[in-house]
Amino acid sequence: MKSPSDENNFKDESHQNVLLTQTVIETVGDGITLSGESGYFEIFNSKMQEITGYTRSEANSTVNFIDMLYPDYEERQKAYYFLNKLKKELIIEEHEITIRCKLGIKKTLLVTSKVIIYNQENYFLSAYRDITDRKKAEQNVLETSQRLTRHKEFTPLGYIERDERFVIIDWNYAAERIFGYTKEEAIGNNSIELLVPEGQKEDIYKIQELLLSQQGGKRSINKNITKDGKTIICSWYNTPLVNENGTTVGVASMVQNITERIEMIQELGNAKILAEQANKAKSSFLANISHELRTPLNGILGYASILINQENLTEKQKDSIEIIRRSGEHLLILINDILDLSKIEAGKMEILYKEFNLLSSLKSLIDNTQIRTEQKELKFTYTPHPKIPKIVFGDEIRLRQILINLLDNAIKYTSKGYIKFSIYPVKEKIRFIVKDTGIGIASEEINNIFNPFHRVKDNFKQIDGVGLGLSISQKLARLMNSEIEVKSKTDIGSKFWFDMDLPTVNSLINYEQLTTNDVIGYTNQKYQVLVVDDKQENRMVLKDILQTLDFSITEAIDGIDAIQKVKIKKPDIIFMDIKMPNVNGLEATKKIRKIPHLENTIIIAISANAFEYTIKESLEAGCNGFIPKPITIEKVIKEINKHLPIEWIYKNEKEISGKQKIESLNMKSNAHMFYKLCNLIEFGERSDIFKELDRIKNEEKDFLPFVDHVRKMVKNFQLISALKFIKDQIDAN
Repeated sequence: MKSPSDENNFKDESHQNVLLTQTVIETVGDGITLSGESGYFEIFNSKMQEITGYTRSEANSTVNFIDMLYPDYEERQKAYYFLNKLKKELIIEEHEITIRCKLGIKKTLLVTSKVIIYNQENYFLSAYRDITDRKKAEQNVLETSQRLTRHKEFTPLGYIERDERFVIIDWNYAAERIFGYTKEEAIGNNSIELLVPEGQKEDIYKIQELLLSQQGGKRSINKNITKDGKTIICSWYNTPLVNENGTTVGVASMVQNITERIEMIQELGNAKILAEQANKAKSSFLANISHELRTPLNGILGYASILINQENLTEKQKDSIEIIRRSGEHLLILINDILDLSKIEAGKMEILYKEFNLLSSLKSLIDNTQIRTEQKELKFTYTPHPKIPKIVFGDEIRLRQILINLLDNAIKYTSKGYIKFSIYPVKEKIRFIVKDTGIGIASEEINNIFNPFHRVKDNFKQIDGVGLGLSISQKLARLMNSEIEVKSKTDIGSKFWFDMDLPTVNSLINYEQLTTNDVIGYTNQKYQVLVVDDKQENRMVLKDILQTLDFSITEAIDGIDAIQKVKIKKPDIIFMDIKMPNVNGLEATKKIRKIPHLENTIIIAISANAFEYTIKESLEAGCNGFIPKPITIEKVIKEINKHLPIEWIYKNEKEISGKQKIESLNMKSNAHMFYKLCNLIEFGERSDIFKELDRIKNEEKDFLPFVDHVRKMVKNFQLISALKFIKDQIDAN
């Protein structure tokens, strides 16, 4: 028998074991339950309470606790299944279940259970581990893996995976399409031996070695061989595959067949070469045609500008020369239009902004329009607003070009009525308006009139021109941030207008200068000029222009001749044609610049090729300026002004002495002759007035200054002033 002390020791030991067991159950990281077949929980530890949200008393007081814990039918059936299995087999069973916690949150648990038989009753001891986060992570990994697999299989790029020996271990459908091998045929083969042409294998092995050593080779473009022996070009995107130790265990590659793209690039390259050749041929053609057309125009306009200033010409002769000059200038405008269209299309047209006198700049344009409208018996009115600024900042040449085209079209398409040209300020811009009573434009044609080579139809007569004026004008306007607008009605007329930003300039420069046609010489020492051109007619034009201005002229027939004569004559200024045989003008200029004491000689390049690159080449070669053919007195004087300190003598300085002579004339003795002239001015035609002036000039030599002065006023439509001048002279005598 046990003594009382032994009995007490046994109880203490049992109590300690119970305490130890309880401590283990409470401190273990899993939820622990012990329940009988009735469902009563003997043990429901704190971790289990944390997992489920229920206390032990709540679990035991609820009749259908298992239904609450497993509200999903499938999960509940799974729980019953494992419970029954435990009863039969009495073994530890590990399985996953999904429960719903007290707060309604679903959790996935890993359950390990065992049946314990005590006093011939079954008790279920279970451990519950919360694996919710792990299951989510596994699901994410699974979904990512599935997406990658789908991407790999359905991507248009070939996917090829190889081990460290370059043996293929994976191969998608796109790779099969590219190379022709099925997955079964490709896997197990050395990728280099299977896909690379014989001559390139060594290079590809080197690339693969770089990949395995993680030193490069991640992108390559190389030739490959397909199953049917065809050579293709592929772009390879390679990624080294490394294990947890950082060791490369293989290579994954995305492959794209770029054969068609390479061929397309080659075709585009060939097309680009052909386009460049065509563009070069076009530029060469334009340069040549420009040269060929400007060369004869050089003679026509050059001599027209010389002859128009001869004093011994009759009015009819002057009118004839004026027709020659205007016809030549019209042809020059057509040539320039074609060249300008080419420049605009090539994006090489430049807008050159500078200060200029707006109204003075338009004077010759207005005068020319007045003459042309008078010839067609049209009324022309020019109305500049009094608040138009005097000096503005803009591209004078391009503005004039736009207005010339608009006025030219108005004259062409108007056979009766009037043409009105108005200028007035609109906010901070200036509006230019050209209005006519011409044939008008049909509504269906309005949208096409600015297209190149489009011309408004006139059923009654042939219209001059090639249909470039409006197209170029609109393009020029847009280059200057403007837009030409139009309103028109058939048989009523048209109105064209545009607003141009021409900022006012408060300049101290005097822009009110006499026209170059008034220059007859200069007061300085006589300047030496060398004229260089291989064509005699071109030299003659320039020589005659310069001689009328009292320069001393030397001629040279090419670059070699120019270099020799420069050393002898030491000219003050050289007019150098660019296109010449033997040594051209640019080469001659470079050589002259190297001659001691002549390196600063003024050299003006002359060319019938008026492209910007020609001007640029000339200046880079050492020329000081550039004159495009055809050459006129105006262009020559303008260029000389830039480079020589010169003081011009003007024709009107002689006219002062002429007026003094007029005042000394005996007008009363010939009063009948001058009254007849007054009558013609008041009631007759201009042609009759000029005939009468020619008659007076021939019969009364002393009246030459008087005749010239009256002729000038009549020519400028100053008829009232002419009448007053004649009557004042008669009364004064």
